[in-house]
Amino acid sequence: MKVKNDSKYLQSQLYEKGQVKNWDHLERFWLRCFYDHLRCSPEEHVVCLTEPPLSSIDSRETATEIMFETFGVQGLQLANPASMALFGNHVLAESSFPPLDELTGLVVDVGESVTSIIPVTAGNVVGSCVKQFGLGGSHVTRFILDSLTTRRQPVPDHNRWEVAEQIKQSLCYVSANPRQDVETFRADSKRHKIFDVK
Repeated sequence: MKVKNDSKYLQSQLYEKGQVKNWDHLERFWLRCFYDHLRCSPEEHVVCLTEPPLSSIDSRETATEIMFETFGVQGLQLANPASMALFGNHVLAESSFPPLDELTGLVVDVGESVTSIIPVTAGNVVGSCVKQFGLGGSHVTRFILDSLTTRRQPVPDHNRWEVAEQIKQSLCYVSANPRQDVETFRADSKRHKIFDVK
């Protein structure tokens, strides 16, 4: 997550490999979220924050301290995004709230810099079985950017990263058979897409 760089903003990468990199910057980000975007007083609300699956106790304590001492929230729930994803998926599919003891599944969470595979049983993450590896969305964007450079595509220097992000978001997908897809695209030029740089 990056904050826009102009006179009102400080450009900073808040997370690295799924962990908070700078708590002071994250606190300022939360401040802007509450007051500028949500336009609410945090003292009047209970807050639910998601945390990475292998979040440290120190990280939880720091987030809790900031929420209660700086923002004065009425209550705080630290939730795992994997459990919430399964819960939300069930609600969408069944139009009902599942009993937590029936909330079981496997969640693959692809973040900016890390991918996590998270087993959930009876609504709880099985922490000893969580697997992470350092490949995420920013790596895909970097690959697209490198491909554009290698192919000498005419992309303006000032927005190369944004163009690579747009390409990733509009044209990328998960392939069931990557080798077959590569061969299919090499053999059939009609499948190639023209991307309009905006």
